[in-house]
Amino acid sequence: MPEIKPIDARALMAAAELAFRSRDVETIIELFDEDVEVCFADFEPMSGKANYRAFLEARFRRQLNYHPTTTIEFVGEDVIGASWEATWTDAVSGQAMAGRGCEFVRLRGRKIVKYTVAF
Repeated sequence: MPEIKPIDARALMAAAELAFRSRDVETIIELFDEDVEVCFADFEPMSGKANYRAFLEARFRRQLNYHPTTTIEFVGEDVIGASWEATWTDAVSGQAMAGRGCEFVRLRGRKIVKYTVAF
């Protein structure tokens, strides 16, 4: 497996951050492999782009003005580890929200095959 270069890791994470800020589900989904596995916080694990797309669409209906900031903490052979902080407005209550956590992105070529997020 070719090792990911730090410059490529930064480009991928910057593209993802911009797509999340824009709520651009299509651009986000294109970053992922067809058989992606997603483990997001305490939600049930998801397999495949279609399931992750449905999760994102539901999430963006609930989160308005989502503004993440990602910091890459390490780059390994095929893994990127990052911390993140985000703010958003809850669509139901109108309350300002904030969160932070970490994420691990495992790649196959230039596509994400496993995405693990702790909140």
